[in-house]
Amino acid sequence: MSMAWDHYREVMSEFNDESPYNRPHLADCGYDYDEGYWFAVFVDKEVVARKDHPKFEIVKGQKHRFIKSKTICDETGVSQWEVYRKSLVLKTTPVLRG
Repeated sequence: MSMAWDHYREVMSEFNDESPYNRPHLADCGYDYDEGYWFAVFVDKEVVARKDHPKFEIVKGQKHRFIKSKTICDETGVSQWEVYRKSLVLKTTPVLRG
């Protein structure tokens, strides 16, 4: 455990104390900073639904985009995983002519 702690100190020594962020090392880990929160997208792919997802209005067999991301508060360090599914099928409304 001391080797891990030594590595952490070495990484953190690269950042100066004048940094406006509490967790500047997250930038090296691929996170982006926006208004007090660090966020990163871990999964972003097109998939076919194996079951219905009523929360996202996706039915079984429908193609959709699966996005999984993580958000970390810079001040408190509290993290949250988020999953979002977006349909790739355009919803069209029939136009009645008469």
